[in-house]
Amino acid sequence: MVMKNKIEYLFDCLSEECGEVVQVIGKIQRFGLHDTDPAKGFGFSNDFKLGRELNDVLAVVQLLAENGVVIPGVFDAVHIEEKKAKVRNYYSYSIERGCLEPEDKK
Repeated sequence: MVMKNKIEYLFDCLSEECGEVVQVIGKIQRFGLHDTDPAKGFGFSNDFKLGRELNDVLAVVQLLAENGVVIPGVFDAVHIEEKKAKVRNYYSYSIERGCLEPEDKK
């Protein structure tokens, strides 16, 4: 086994947490935002699980920063607003292309 340093370990954790976000999103797409696992009889809803997983990602990003790994642009409010505008633009384009239902048809 190859020994890892702390930073490599944290990047492994970040990768794993991002994978868990993807997994919850898959469950939301298949079963719904507010669904819970019927096999468990009770449990947290998918929207709650997504929030937890996103917080886990942010926690690992903060741990990286605390250990000297500054990720340029993370938590950049200007970039975030630019990205939101871009997503909105492509949302409209998707509607125009007939790939997405307009909001008033819900």
